[in-house]
Amino acid sequence: MTDEAPSGPTDSGARRIQEVAMGYYSSQALYVAAELGIADLLESGPMPVPDLAAAAGADEDSLFRILRLLARDGVFELSGGVACLNQAAEQLKTGGQGTMRDLVVIFGREFYRAFGELLSAVRSGDDAFRVTFGRGLFEYLKENPDRGRAFDRAMGAGAVFFNSVPDAYNFAPVTTVVDVGGGNGTLLGSILAAHPHVEGILFDAAPVIESAVAHPRLTAVAGNFFNSIVEGGDAYLFSRILHDWSDQQCLKILANCRRAIDPGGRILVIERLLPGAYATAADVNMLAVTGGRERSREEFAALMSRTGFELRRVIPLPLEYNVIEGAAV
Repeated sequence: MTDEAPSGPTDSGARRIQEVAMGYYSSQALYVAAELGIADLLESGPMPVPDLAAAAGADEDSLFRILRLLARDGVFELSGGVACLNQAAEQLKTGGQGTMRDLVVIFGREFYRAFGELLSAVRSGDDAFRVTFGRGLFEYLKENPDRGRAFDRAMGAGAVFFNSVPDAYNFAPVTTVVDVGGGNGTLLGSILAAHPHVEGILFDAAPVIESAVAHPRLTAVAGNFFNSIVEGGDAYLFSRILHDWSDQQCLKILANCRRAIDPGGRILVIERLLPGAYATAADVNMLAVTGGRERSREEFAALMSRTGFELRRVIPLPLEYNVIEGAAV
C-alpha cells in the first residue's frame, strides 16, 4: 500500500511546468560555485564544508546547501559533510585548456541578467542584453576588457566540443584555412596539428588575437569582418559566428568573405541547425544576448546563395553542431 495519490495528466503537466520554471536554480548554483572558486580549493583533495567555506569566504550552511544541489545534479560529490571534485566539477577549475569556468561565469553573470529582460526583448524586438546593459554584447565586451578576455576564454573552452572537426572534414585539398572571428585560435590550432600541410590565418579583433595560441603555421591578423576579411585562404572557417548576427549582418560578412576568397574556395560554417533541441534553446539565447538567431539548413542556403556561395553539404558533429560547407560560385 502507498499513501501517494495516483498521478494523472494534470499532475504530470504541473510537474513539468515546475521543472522548467525551476531550471535556473541549478544554473545559478553552478555560477556561485564557479565565482567562489570551489573547484580550485578542492584541487588538492576533499575538504570538510566548514573548512571549504572558510577558505572561500562563504557562509558554511549556505555553501553546504549549494553543494548539495550541485551534487544532486552530478557536479561535485558530497558525503558526510565532505566535498570533493568529480569529473564534471573538474571543469570549473581556473585556467587550463578547455575548462568551462569562464563560460559558467559569463552565463551566470551577464547572460543571466540579460534574461531578466527577455519579456522586454520579445515585446520590443531588441535584444535583452541591450535593454539590460544599454549597449550590445560586443560593445560591452570592448568597453570592459577583463570581461572581454573572459568571454574569449569561454568561447575557447567551448571549442572542446569541436575536437572531431579535423577528422570529420576532409582538409586534404585545403592549403590555407582562415578562421574568421576565431578567438584565441584553439580550433584552428587543432586543425593545423592534425593536418601538417595546412597553413592557418587567425582573423579577429586586435585585443582578441593578443592571446592567440602559439603555432608555427598560424599567423594572426587583426581586422573587423564587417569592413573586410583577409585574403589568401582557400577555406574560410566561421565557427559559431553567424548565429550572433541578424540576416542583414550575415549577408555583409559573407559578401566580404566572397570578395576575399580564392577562386574555387569554400566556407565552413560550424553551427547548430533548426529544428533541434539544443538549437531551439540556443536560439532563445541569441534572442536574449546578441540579437542573432539559430537557423535551418534552408536559411543558411539562402544566405549563401545571396552572397555568391552554394551550400554543398552538411557534416554532423556532436551536440547538434554541423560543418556546413559552401562553395564559391
